[in-house]
Amino acid sequence: MQRLKQHVLVSRGGVSSASESFQQILIAVQDVSHQVNRMNEAAQTIHRDTEKLVGNSDRIAKLAETAAHDTQEVAAASQEQTATTEEMSAAAENLAQMAERLSEQIKRFTI
Repeated sequence: MQRLKQHVLVSRGGVSSASESFQQILIAVQDVSHQVNRMNEAAQTIHRDTEKLVGNSDRIAKLAETAAHDTQEVAAASQEQTATTEEMSAAAENLAQMAERLSEQIKRFTI
């Protein structure tokens, strides 16, 4: 009987030790689960931020494209204005020469 009692006590100690081990495993599993949840939340945040970044990059690219197009239009308008100014200058010079010749012709007439 004593032997049986001792065997029960030893078994009880083993069960208690196993129970503590299982409790520690449970705590570790819960901790790992919590860490996995936090990593998942962080990954979702990174994904949302990445989507925002891509959207902002697309908007910036469109703005840059519009600005480049507008710059080309301004450059073309400037070239046209320069050409028109040169034509007007040449026409003014031609008119000045014509006026000078007309003035010389008028001097020939006497009243």
